[in-house]
Amino acid sequence: MRKIQVVGTNGKGSVCTYLANILTAAGYKTGLYTSPHVQKKEERIAIDGVQISQQEFDRLLGGKEPEKHVFLRYTEACMQYFEEQGVEIAVLETGLGGRLDPVSRYKMDETVITTIDLDHMQVLGDTIEQITMEKCATIGYQGYVVSMPQQPSVRKIIEVTSQLQNARLIFSDPEEILWHEDGTFDYQEYIGLETKMLGKMQPLNAATAAIAARALSHVGIFITPEHVRRGIANTAIPARQQYLKEQDMLVDGAHNEGALRELWATLDAQFADRKLVLLAAAMAEKD
Repeated sequence: MRKIQVVGTNGKGSVCTYLANILTAAGYKTGLYTSPHVQKKEERIAIDGVQISQQEFDRLLGGKEPEKHVFLRYTEACMQYFEEQGVEIAVLETGLGGRLDPVSRYKMDETVITTIDLDHMQVLGDTIEQITMEKCATIGYQGYVVSMPQQPSVRKIIEVTSQLQNARLIFSDPEEILWHEDGTFDYQEYIGLETKMLGKMQPLNAATAAIAARALSHVGIFITPEHVRRGIANTAIPARQQYLKEQDMLVDGAHNEGALRELWATLDAQFADRKLVLLAAAMAEKD
């Protein structure tokens, strides 16, 4: 089973889901592991877009919900399930940080790095450089690394770590996104892409997933532009700038400064002519 680890602060869930859907469209049996869930824990584990059943998840957990080391137990259950079901490629979202995350216990064929920002500082460090080093600890020797654009100090750490690990590094580039009047966009050889997801970062998330999928050719995984188009078009994730038409409500899980900036940009672009009511909730450790 080939394995791809996605680390970063924002955009991990979107990039993971785009990537998994591209690989499914290409005919590979693809497992997707994400966190956190919105309503029920079964959302975390899916194969080709089909979530694990409650019965299966409970069986893998030994019939009871773990009282401690919850994320470790969920990760072990996920990997066991993927092995049992004959998954060919697993797309694995890192829950927190990178170096000490349970997902990092497994040998990866590729590492994808989304935008890095200040978050979980009580665990990962007080500066963005410390946080970046925690996340870059996932880069394997002679591995493949695909990163979204980063601020200069973050990019430098990614470049140096990749060089020390003799890993091949590729950055996605928003300057290469070409928009069309019909709302579709091109990225490099991928023409006429369209996403259902709101947010100005979503085309770059999708483009990053596309080049991450393309980079898997080094392990014998091949995709075409049509696979990329279908995978991106089929992607929709709950609570990621999700507009609920009947309730006339936008729901998002923004939980740090960078994500809030992206949410505000969407509100400004889509609802600038309307009076908005903001309802927010946050964990106690948030500023």
